[in-house]
Amino acid sequence: MENLRKRLTSAFLLCFVYAGSSIAAFGIGIHYTIDGSVKMPAENEQLTFDNLHLKPNGFSSLPEAWRSSLFGPQDIPIYFDRGNMMRTPFGLGAKIYVDIFPFIDCIELSGDIVMFQYDGKIKYPVSVSVNQTAPSTPAELLSMIDDGMVSVEYDSISTNIEDLASTALPGISKTPYIKLDLGITIRKYIKIPIVGKFIRPYGGLGFDCIFATPVPSAGLVNDAIGEGLSGEKSISEITTIMSDPETPQKNYRYLTLTTHDTPFWNAHYGRSFIETTGISIRYLC
Repeated sequence: MENLRKRLTSAFLLCFVYAGSSIAAFGIGIHYTIDGSVKMPAENEQLTFDNLHLKPNGFSSLPEAWRSSLFGPQDIPIYFDRGNMMRTPFGLGAKIYVDIFPFIDCIELSGDIVMFQYDGKIKYPVSVSVNQTAPSTPAELLSMIDDGMVSVEYDSISTNIEDLASTALPGISKTPYIKLDLGITIRKYIKIPIVGKFIRPYGGLGFDCIFATPVPSAGLVNDAIGEGLSGEKSISEITTIMSDPETPQKNYRYLTLTTHDTPFWNAHYGRSFIETTGISIRYLC
């Protein structure tokens, strides 16, 4: 029994030491991941709250005919302002692979977790002024704002970690976007005579199952804070709700603790890897 235990221990240590080795028939490994698959440009998206209607009470220079009007959810100037998506230093992964097949070099099962960040804030109106060029009977509010007939002053609440969390994550200060990538890859080694003894570049084809935290959208913010933003509200009432310290915390908790209800699938190709003994670097595209 003692000899069997020693043999099993030796076998385990051998697999661990040679994980990722170019001579292993199977192995495990870790890698640093650089993910180039997430591309989200800056955007200013209107947020609609399904049950919210805006009363013009409190508008400056309000024409008499406006007083009995209501503006619906699609006509209220509340926006999510998202900056460009940026990579962070965090990108780690692990893999299990087998290279005993005659026609392909290797089959790999891997997992990667990467983090991105972007500057995020929700803009909401704190004052609305009706200009002299505005019609006596109100049209669509957003159209009149675009045409310069109505002027709006905004305040904002942040969705960034540095403004909301008691402890920041290393290298991440803005609004986080976290992606977990689970995949299977068929690998093909690329022979380079000079460096082949030290590193083994290879490419691959495969499929991924991806889980990710959501990016704030009209539906997400409505789910997070829409309960308070319902019914008929004036500008001052909306300001009171949005300036409540609990409102950005609700957004932050919903943003960081929620993932997509359904994971999505993706085909990957043209991956570039460099493998050394036990450690590799990969680029996801």
